[in-house]
Amino acid sequence: MPLYRVFTQKDSLDQATKASVAKSITDTHCGLTGAPKEFVHVFYIESNDVTEGTVEVLGAIRDGRSDEVKNGIIGRIEDAILSAADITRDKIKVSLMGVVAKWVMEAGAIMPEPGEEADWFAKHHR
Repeated sequence: MPLYRVFTQKDSLDQATKASVAKSITDTHCGLTGAPKEFVHVFYIESNDVTEGTVEVLGAIRDGRSDEVKNGIIGRIEDAILSAADITRDKIKVSLMGVVAKWVMEAGAIMPEPGEEADWFAKHHR
């Protein structure tokens, strides 16, 4: 957690582009929320059911993030896709949904609330 799923048409992005976008998503999330990189997961789901030439991102993040942070994440992810892929902004859709931290496990332990990561790592990180 957080979990970002990037939906594209099959074979529409090469590995270098995928790696660049995944790194940008991770850096953006961590930079704006303070969450550790170990928490961020980015998955690509390629399907012929996705409209050709589009990239859709659905991010599941912990509840409690401000609108400013959420809007920053959305904007920076859009910018990352624009700079990495041959695509226009109207072909990008980024959505976020909040998930209650206690509903999610990471490394076998219930996720901490935003801002409580240091204590969580002290207790659970091996």
